[in-house]
Amino acid sequence: MNLSLLLPVELLPENQTASTNGADCKLALLAATLQSPVTQRLTMADTTHIDQIAERVERLLSRHDELQRINAQLHQQVRALEGERDLLRSRLNAARARIDALLDRLPANGAASLGDDA
Repeated sequence: MNLSLLLPVELLPENQTASTNGADCKLALLAATLQSPVTQRLTMADTTHIDQIAERVERLLSRHDELQRINAQLHQQVRALEGERDLLRSRLNAARARIDALLDRLPANGAASLGDDA
């Protein structure tokens, strides 16, 4: 297995520093340690553990993508429902205005005029 694919650093021979675009980080030390003959021999358990981690990362990335799609769909539903709500508010306000206009057309003494007709 090529460890250089797993690390975001340039692997160099021992006694040289690794480059991380000018920023020193712990990965440079890890890269130097991994080049040591003692640590180059990964046991089967180590590779299995690394494979398990890689598989879990893949599942997490897949789940992340799925959640982003669901989130986009939910945002679209929210926008649609907001539009529907605004339309219903507009219709309600128009209905209120029509009712107010009808109430204004009623005679001020509506009860008294009804009694006069009898």
